[in-house]
Amino acid sequence: MTTVLTVDGLSVHAGSTTLVDDLGLQIRRGERVGLIGESGSGKTLTALGILGLLPEGLAATGTVRLAGVEPELVGASERQLADVRGRQMAMVFQEPMTALNPSMRVGAQVAEAITIHGARTDREARRTAVELLGQVRLPDPAALARAYPHQLSGGQRQRVVLAIALANDPALLICDEPSTALDVTVQAQVLDLVVSGVEARSAALLFITHDLAVVATVCERVLVMYGGRLVEAGTVHDVLTAPRHPYTRGLLAASDLERVDERGRLMTIPGSVPPAGQFPAGCVFRNRCPRATAECETVPPWSGRDRDSGFACFHPYGADEPLPGPVAPRSPVAAIADDLEDTARGGAVVSVRDVHRTYRRPRTSLRGRPPVVHALRGMDLEVGAGERVGIVGESGSGKSTLLRLVAGLEQPTSGQISVLGQAVSGQREPQLRFLRENLQLVFQDPMSSLDPRMRVRDIVAEPLVTQRHRRPAERVREVLEAVGLDHSAADRYPHQFSGGQRQRISIARALAPDPRILVADEPVSALDVSLRAQVLNLINDLVDRFALTLVFVSHDLAVVRHLCERVVVVHEGVVVESGPTDRIYAAPEHPYTRQLVGAIPTLRRALAGHDAPRPEV
Repeated sequence: MTTVLTVDGLSVHAGSTTLVDDLGLQIRRGERVGLIGESGSGKTLTALGILGLLPEGLAATGTVRLAGVEPELVGASERQLADVRGRQMAMVFQEPMTALNPSMRVGAQVAEAITIHGARTDREARRTAVELLGQVRLPDPAALARAYPHQLSGGQRQRVVLAIALANDPALLICDEPSTALDVTVQAQVLDLVVSGVEARSAALLFITHDLAVVATVCERVLVMYGGRLVEAGTVHDVLTAPRHPYTRGLLAASDLERVDERGRLMTIPGSVPPAGQFPAGCVFRNRCPRATAECETVPPWSGRDRDSGFACFHPYGADEPLPGPVAPRSPVAAIADDLEDTARGGAVVSVRDVHRTYRRPRTSLRGRPPVVHALRGMDLEVGAGERVGIVGESGSGKSTLLRLVAGLEQPTSGQISVLGQAVSGQREPQLRFLRENLQLVFQDPMSSLDPRMRVRDIVAEPLVTQRHRRPAERVREVLEAVGLDHSAADRYPHQFSGGQRQRISIARALAPDPRILVADEPVSALDVSLRAQVLNLINDLVDRFALTLVFVSHDLAVVRHLCERVVVVHEGVVVESGPTDRIYAAPEHPYTRQLVGAIPTLRRALAGHDAPRPEV
C-alpha cells in the first residue's frame, strides 16, 4: 500500500522552547489515523507543522514528505506549499465560522478552492461547487450556495468546510476537532461524511480529537500524544482496549462516564497539562504519573520497531491489567424512585407553564411580513427543591432560550414563569433582584463570559458588590477554595488559566451570592475528557455541599446521565419526553429521544468493530 504521508523527526520550536519534539508517523493510502491527547499536547501544532501553517514566531525542523511532491515540505517556499495545500492535502478546522469568509457566499468559497488551482473554468467550478454541497448532504445545495456563512447552522457550516477540503480530491485530509462543538446527531452525520468522503477518494486521513469514542468510530489506527511527544501508538483495538502507557490509561478511564472511584466520582488524570515549555525533563508525563520513579528523569526509549505501534515508558502496564475504577451499574445520583418521574421532590422552585417565545427575523424584502421563529411552543416544566434536572436536545431545540427566560434575561411571548414562588415573567429588572440572589448561571464558554481586563478576585466579587455583600473579600476566598483554586489565583487574569480552571472561576462566580438554584448551560461541551471529568466531579460535589437545585443543559445524554436524576427532552420548543434519567437512557419511548441516544458515540460500541490482534512490540 502506497505511503501518502511520511513524517520523520518533526519538531516545532518557539525560540529555545520545543513544543513538538521528534515526532514521527506515516499514513498509507486509504488509511484513517487518529491523533489524540489533551488540549496543549501539541496535536494542532503537529498538523500545522505538516501543512506549513505555523503561526509567526514558530519554526519547524525535521522531514515531512507527501507522496508525489518534491521537495519535502519542511523548508519549502510559501509558493510551493500553496500549490500543495488544498490540492494534494487539505484541512478541516475546528471552528468553521473562523475558517469561512463571512463576506462571501458559500458556493463562491467552494468554487474558489477549485479555480485557485486552475482545474476548471469559473462556470464549471460553480457547478461543481453545488455538486460538492450535495455530496456533503446539504439540503437544496443550489439555494444554500447563495447563502452566507452566518445564515447556516454550525453543522451546515462544517459541511461547507468539508466540501472545500474535498474539492480537489486531496491525497491527505487532516481534520482538527471537526465535531467538538456539535450536538450528537449532527456530530454523527459529520463523522459519517468525513469517513465516506475519504473512502470515496481512497484518501489518507489524519483525525485530531480528544474524544476517544470519536476516534474509535472514525479511525483504524491511533497515535497518543502528550507534551509534544508520541507516547503510544497502535491499532484502535489494541491501544483503546489494552493501553500500555499510563497516560493512555488515564485518558481511557476519564472518558468513561460509567467508571467511578470508591466515592462515586469520575476517574481523572491527576493535575493538568503544564503550559508550553514547562513540561518536566525526561518523561514529559512523570509529574502526573502514578508509576514515576527516578528513572523517568531521562527520556524513555520507543519500544516498537517503528512508530506505527509501541510506547515510550519505563514502567508500562501489562496488556491484561484492568483500567482503574470499577464500572458503576448506575450513576451516583440515579437511585431514585419511579414515582419521581413527573413530580417535584421538595415543592417546585422553578415553574414554567405554557410558555411561548417567538422572534421576528429581519425583513428580507419590502413585501410581506418579516419571518417569525417559534423558539418555544407551549413549554411546561417544573423543578423541585434539591432536584437535579437535565435538559437535553439538539442545537435549536429551545434549551438556551428556556434558560434565558427562567433567568429573567428575556421575557416570554406568552405563558407564566415563576421561581421560588415569585413571578419572573412580566417583571422589570428592579423586581427581579430576588432572582439575581437566588439563581446563578454557568455558561458554556468561560473565556467569553469572563472579563479579560479584570482580575479573578474582581470577577468573583462582582455579584457580591452589586448585592452589597458585607464581606466580599472573605467570600471570594471561600468560593475559590470551594472550587479547588489556590488563593493566589485571585490576583491573576482569565487568560493565565487553562480552560478547566476558567470554568472553575465561572462556577466560583456563580456560587459567590450563595444561590439556591444553579443553572449550567453546556459547561463541559468544549472541554477535553480529563477536564470534563474534573468539572463534572466539581459540580457534583458542590451541588451536594451547598444543597443546590441543579438545572443542567446539554446535548450529551451520557453527561446528563451521570449528573442528573431526571431528564427532560426538548425538541422544536416542546417537551417530548421526561422521566428518570436511567430509564430514558435505557428505554427511550419517543423517536427523537431514541435518535439522541443512538447518536451518542460510545467507546464500547465503537470498539465492537475493532477486533484485530495486537502486534508484538
